Amino acid sequence: MSTYLTTGLHKPIGNEKIPESMLNYLRIRLRQRIHSMILREFAQSGLSQVDLAARLGKPPRVIHRWLASPENLRLSTLSDLVFGICGGEPSDAIEHPLDAPQTNRTLPPWLADRLDGDRLHERTSSPAKNASTKANADVSYEFSAA
Repeated sequence: MSTYLTTGLHKPIGNEKIPESMLNYLRIRLRQRIHSMILREFAQSGLSQVDLAARLGKPPRVIHRWLASPENLRLSTLSDLVFGICGGEPSDAIEHPLDAPQTNRTLPPWLADRLDGDRLHERTSSPAKNASTKANADVSYEFSAA
């Protein structure tokens, strides 16, 4: 059995039963990712919830409920919601995160992904003359290409 270190997930093997906790984790993660996608598109659209409700012919309270938290939306609801917000269509891609090579990151994944090969360097705003000055110096970080 291969183990994915950050989440404790592993790929299904043979007829081994998948733990319910793993299935729940993946369900919640998918709902959150879809909810984030919907909120991102809604924010970019500039629509109000009332405008979206009018577009979809739904009461504003229904739109509020859909946007308020990750829900277990039906596929037809997801399709209607995305099209109503931006005229788009949700993708049908399947990702395989457990097939990705293991990494030994020293930065959080969200920061390492944004650096995209750049390096992070510590820089002080004024040269430190001694240990007490160095402790009080303002520290900032700058990015430079590798």
